[in-house]
Amino acid sequence: WSNAMRSSDPAAVLVFREGKQLDVKTPFFAYPHDCSVVINKSDRFSRAVLAVCEALEAAFPFVFCNVYLTPPGSQTVRTHSDDREVLAV
Repeated sequence: WSNAMRSSDPAAVLVFREGKQLDVKTPFFAYPHDCSVVINKSDRFSRAVLAVCEALEAAFPFVFCNVYLTPPGSQTVRTHSDDREVLAV
């Protein structure tokens, strides 16, 4: 989490509320205020997540991980389709 916060990539950590992306200075207090926090390509910031991705690459040609922290009873983004295969855990 803290490694993602130090990333120079502006899309590394995103905050959403009611399906709309918010521009916040820090996402640390977003979740308690009913916002979703997304860490894109979290395998770049966590050795443990990277290890899981590397293990999955034995079965899949390309693997990366996005982490969604979403409050109960809410939804990060509206229903949509992706141009890639998705494994939700």
